[in-house]
Amino acid sequence: MNKKLLTTAIGAALAAGSAVGQADVKVGGHAQVEYYNAEIDTTGAAKSKGNGLIDNARGRFWIDVQEDLGAGLKGLAHFEFSVDTANSGQADANGNGATFLDTSLRTFDNRTREKYVGLAGGFGAIKAGNQHGVYKRLGGVRWDPFNATVLEARGNGGQSGTDVSASGYTHNAFIPGAIKWESGKVFGDMVTAELLYSPEKTDAGAGDAGSGNDIGAGVSIKPMKGFEIIAATFSNKKSPSVAANTDQKGTKLGVRYNFMDSHTVWLQAEDVDTNSTFAAVNSNGITTAAKGDAEFMWLGYTLKFGNNLLVAQLGSAEFTAAAVTKREVDYRNLGVIHSFSKTVSSWVGYRETESTTGATKTDTSVLALGMRVNF
Repeated sequence: MNKKLLTTAIGAALAAGSAVGQADVKVGGHAQVEYYNAEIDTTGAAKSKGNGLIDNARGRFWIDVQEDLGAGLKGLAHFEFSVDTANSGQADANGNGATFLDTSLRTFDNRTREKYVGLAGGFGAIKAGNQHGVYKRLGGVRWDPFNATVLEARGNGGQSGTDVSASGYTHNAFIPGAIKWESGKVFGDMVTAELLYSPEKTDAGAGDAGSGNDIGAGVSIKPMKGFEIIAATFSNKKSPSVAANTDQKGTKLGVRYNFMDSHTVWLQAEDVDTNSTFAAVNSNGITTAAKGDAEFMWLGYTLKFGNNLLVAQLGSAEFTAAAVTKREVDYRNLGVIHSFSKTVSSWVGYRETESTTGATKTDTSVLALGMRVNF
């Protein structure tokens, strides 16, 4: 009842008049808090430890609008805001909590998430605005049960993320100024496809992050019940003003199979060309040099029993670049997710990431307990 009242109130405020009666306005979001205990052990250095509560970029709030225009057409609008459920958005003065595994604390902010307008019909949907990259949403984060937790494969040796892309064109991607086509039911239930294009942006000088002329394409094929094959690619052209940057591109293939209703297994492989903006070390000590190459292999398995989901994941990554020592990364994860309902869940799990460069090894181990409410 309260949700219906809130939806009505927001719809009335946005539409401001008679138009609201013709539009379907919905609100929704995710609230998440996760407790973690982590340890990072690097060869020749003292161990670093941290624990606390973290949101890990899962908290969000959105307003979604659809209006029936007749002739099989619908008008679309979407605004989404980041919400840090666990923290105020300020750094912990003691260096603990969210600052240990996540230094990008978020306040209530709509700059980094999806917002678009669009038109849907028998042709699928065309949307324009700040949107998920195609590469991100096919396989990738959609397959990982621990996505947006400290246990996730992304950026930890299983999927490409901030370990190869500080600007987020792989599995962290939101592409600004993008036009995207989504096939919907154009090809029936067996095939879905997406195309994305973001025009070249004005060169802003030496401070330009180098984004522009982004292209993404992907397809999901489901030839039989429980079986899915995905393929996706992206390309990002460098900024002319940043001489050190190079063009970035990536390709991935994946397959997932659900059998006996309770078992699901998947495998995803990636090849990503990196550039100089990706040299920053993330929380696991994983980094790669400028103008290099990163390859990933990710294997996952889930077993559903009652309201519980057992999750086991393995990953490996290799970073290479000219005149730089090769870096190898291994990822391991084991955990259980319990669903109290369709919208409320909790989990406990363990994640280990080993990053080795020559004689230097960084071992990150994380134990986590979390809860999420979707609404």
